[in-house]
Amino acid sequence: MKNLKSRLAIIVAMMVFVTSFTFIGVSAEDEGQNEVPAVTEQALEAPAAEEVAAPATNEGEEEPAAPAPITLTPYASNEAVVFLWNVDAPDVKYNFNGQPITPMKYTNPRTGQVFNRYDVSTGAGLSGTPGEGGIATATVEAYKVKDDGSKGPSTSASASGASVKTIRYKLTIKTSGTLKSHGGPKATMKVKKGQQIYAYGFGGGKYIFKNEIGSVFYCNMTRTGKKSCVYEKNMNYNREEAEFFVNSRGISSRTGSLVWINTYTQHLYRFTGSAGNWVCVNDFDCSTGKAKTPSPTGVSGKKAVWKKIKTRHGIPYWSPYSDINSIHAKKKGWKIGVPSSNGCVRNYKENAYDVYVNAPIGTAVLLF
Repeated sequence: MKNLKSRLAIIVAMMVFVTSFTFIGVSAEDEGQNEVPAVTEQALEAPAAEEVAAPATNEGEEEPAAPAPITLTPYASNEAVVFLWNVDAPDVKYNFNGQPITPMKYTNPRTGQVFNRYDVSTGAGLSGTPGEGGIATATVEAYKVKDDGSKGPSTSASASGASVKTIRYKLTIKTSGTLKSHGGPKATMKVKKGQQIYAYGFGGGKYIFKNEIGSVFYCNMTRTGKKSCVYEKNMNYNREEAEFFVNSRGISSRTGSLVWINTYTQHLYRFTGSAGNWVCVNDFDCSTGKAKTPSPTGVSGKKAVWKKIKTRHGIPYWSPYSDINSIHAKKKGWKIGVPSSNGCVRNYKENAYDVYVNAPIGTAVLLF
């Protein structure tokens, strides 16, 4: 009996020992399983944090969209070249020949389209002498500014143009002498027999020209021998350029109508409107005076229609603009588009009629 009790005690003790060992092992396994998810969560949390931060970093460094490509177009004007280009977003900045500018806005009176505008004029980048069409070259750069104030993406375009030209008269001096200036800086000029000069205007029986410093001189017809015209028969200024020209000169007319005759291209332009707001409504080829009998012209060549004559010397539709000169039709065989008249402005019959009807008495006439 005693032995039986001893054996039972031994068995119970062994069971307690085994049970304790098993519990400890299970606990160790549980702790190991708990550690694995903890590490996994940390591994998953790191990429999630990076994904959230990455967009913020990219957003701060993102470049603004580049401005639209520039379409830069030069237009001839009065002693200036007008540069027009397309309008972009309000936040776009502009450099003109490397200098920051705020361009004017120009609205085409016929289409209503709005452009950026910047003029290059005499004394501000325009080269050349009066009447010869000074040259201007421009590079326009459009750019945006980043959030940090630095310069962002940009686009640029370049173009060149010339101001409006007037006819020039190539003259050969027949009689030597000294000429005194009649405008601009006071000066004298000695001319010699056989010398050639280029006049850009004519009035009062005298050719008008300037020297290199801008002094204005008159040369009598009696002092000159051989004469010829310098003009261009294969080009015309378009209507927009014609508007830039007359509007920049501030020309007024009391009839709401205006006529400009460009002697260099032998072309007539008719406008309606008012000073600074003229719109060209018609244009066509014409013929002005030849070198020996020039039409009154030049910088101060503004005249006005003072009479209407339906027919004279068998020629219809006269609109006289000076004592001896008129806009009228032509005879058969007379040329159009070249300086060939005795001072009047010849036109095809339908064009002479256009002026006769639509440029009433009092209409300003400018020859340049």
